[in-house]
Amino acid sequence: MSYSVYQQISYPENHTYKFLQLPPDLLDHVKNNKDGQLLIKSSPLDHDRTDGNSNSHLVVCTNDKTWKLRQMNHSNTVMLMNNMNVNKLGTEVSKPGPNQLLGFALGSYEYELSKSTGQLDISGLPRYPGPQAQGMSYHELLQNTPISKREFEQKWFDLGGCEIDNQVYILTESYITEVLHHIITTLISQQFDYKSQEGNLDELYAMAQSQEHNPTAIQTIIHKFALVTNETFKLDNSKISRWFGKQTLEASRIISVPDFLVNWKSSLPEFYNVPLDLSDLKGYYFRSGNSIGYVDPMKLSTSLPFRFEQLFYLDKSWAYDEIVPLIENFVPVGKKIDSVIIKYAKKKRVGKNSFVVTPRS
Repeated sequence: MSYSVYQQISYPENHTYKFLQLPPDLLDHVKNNKDGQLLIKSSPLDHDRTDGNSNSHLVVCTNDKTWKLRQMNHSNTVMLMNNMNVNKLGTEVSKPGPNQLLGFALGSYEYELSKSTGQLDISGLPRYPGPQAQGMSYHELLQNTPISKREFEQKWFDLGGCEIDNQVYILTESYITEVLHHIITTLISQQFDYKSQEGNLDELYAMAQSQEHNPTAIQTIIHKFALVTNETFKLDNSKISRWFGKQTLEASRIISVPDFLVNWKSSLPEFYNVPLDLSDLKGYYFRSGNSIGYVDPMKLSTSLPFRFEQLFYLDKSWAYDEIVPLIENFVPVGKKIDSVIIKYAKKKRVGKNSFVVTPRS
């Protein structure tokens, strides 16, 4: 079948068509979720950039997934055509006839989508406890954050976020530790089996309020350290143990491993007996002989060459499985972690299944 192709001479001034490539999973969402939202979101403009550019991060979101959006320029011209046999736009051509296509939009670029985990920047949010802030609400922060709703909710509690008097805050680590300690101590005093029992959320919130803790802060802490359903919670003891271990390590500077384990055990609530495993803290410590010291991943460079320099300044020889957690999130997509290690360092075998990573020179 042949078609006659025409092109409009002028275009509507009140709207512009743009072309967006949909990946298969997003196309399935559009086809199969008639009531599901599809949002284009961006972060606020960054006016503090030193390179003079004020750019925002643009994404496309469903309720639970995020795609990063970027403009892909090309030399081809893309035409959007109206099939005049169907003619749902109600347009006309000067010489009507069968099998005609009328071009009503042109494009020299397309928007390309790539899967993303979304971004949630809490650096500018006020801390609680602290001075009362005049900032944004939870809803406003969600609307202005380039991430899907469900991914936002998962990261929000894990980062210690809460809303108090219609203002968002990030709980301080010391406050989280204090309240978590009180929650566990109170539960144990009431014969709660923290290893296997599920508790009632309403009863927990009532108990916490009786201790004069902020109820929304309690909600954040229990979501951060427990498996929560609609009405019940079950403590995640391994996550709780890691939290107290990290806090103890941060306060210890450089300390022998046996002494650190004693301090870690002492930091836990009384009668709260859970296994302590140093490997649970990988990504937060370096070794110096028979001692360990705290590493703050957030203070390390995001540039891999400088990050390796910082790590080798702390220690010249790293166990392979202890350095990997500190670099794996910065390995380019499609590359293996060993190829990155070999580029910036040396990997040596020291046993049948043991390796160390050392500087190249």
